[in-house]
Amino acid sequence: MRRLRLVVMAAAAWLFAAAPLLAQVTGGVRVTVRDAQEFAIADADVTIKAEASPVTRTARTSTQGEATFPAVPLGRYVVTVTSPGFTSADRTISVASNVTTPLQITLAVAGIVETAEVVATPTVNPESTRTATMVERDDILRDPSADRSGSLTMITNNSPGSYMLHDHLHSRGGHGVSWEIDGVPVPSSAMAAVGSQFDPKDVDSLEVNRGGLSAAVGDRPYGVFNVVPRSGFEGHRFGDVTATYGSYQTGNLHVALGNHSENQKFAFFASGSANRTDRGLERVQIPVVHDGAQSYSGFLSLIYSQSTHDQFRLV
Repeated sequence: MRRLRLVVMAAAAWLFAAAPLLAQVTGGVRVTVRDAQEFAIADADVTIKAEASPVTRTARTSTQGEATFPAVPLGRYVVTVTSPGFTSADRTISVASNVTTPLQITLAVAGIVETAEVVATPTVNPESTRTATMVERDDILRDPSADRSGSLTMITNNSPGSYMLHDHLHSRGGHGVSWEIDGVPVPSSAMAAVGSQFDPKDVDSLEVNRGGLSAAVGDRPYGVFNVVPRSGFEGHRFGDVTATYGSYQTGNLHVALGNHSENQKFAFFASGSANRTDRGLERVQIPVVHDGAQSYSGFLSLIYSQSTHDQFRLV
């Protein structure tokens, strides 16, 4: 009994110790609303809604035409702006962690002129020295081999300056990289070396940070990879099975399922995968010998949202 009590206390202490790190998985959004003459539009209704979860925030613009949303979970959002006398406008943005993402929207006067406006959302935040790249689940499923288990193609295909060399993931010329899950660092140096510890099919979005990194993320980091796993909010009673087989007798089996409650307060996602290959290490010499490898892994995510501001998350 005493041993069980100590284990429970240690687990609780670990959870509370990790709590301050959760701020790293949120960012901010500042929406500026203007008319065609660049005058500020006050009291406009601004709504941001996540594409893969029920997260929704609403606010009204100030007299300067600005609406600010703090502590927004990172990912892709649809921003909708409405105001009496103006046509509504929608924009899609990606929210990065620990920075405020600026967005300016121009509203046209309703009932006078109809125009088709094509707006390219900037991929670089001019207010931050950090270079961040968001890799979404659609990118992983669309890129060839990016969803292959044990592969880091989801990073090297989408992140400039990232490449694999001698079984190490390099970013900006070095292989000293750090991994995080929902903004919480993963205490494993092996993740920067051989293979990927996260199955790409379990990833909802991946935030790749390069340059302008603070000392809080570690000593001499060349890149920080923040994984936002799938939650179960993306579908209702869904499941999928993926099996692949290829050269070097490389095989993979991945099974996943998820669901969420009707009131969207609770969601879960679980998966399991098994892999084997005759080329576990990417050697430079031929023939490849003594490189047989196999692995088994499981993943579980439980989320309970008490309100729009309070959430319990277990990964």
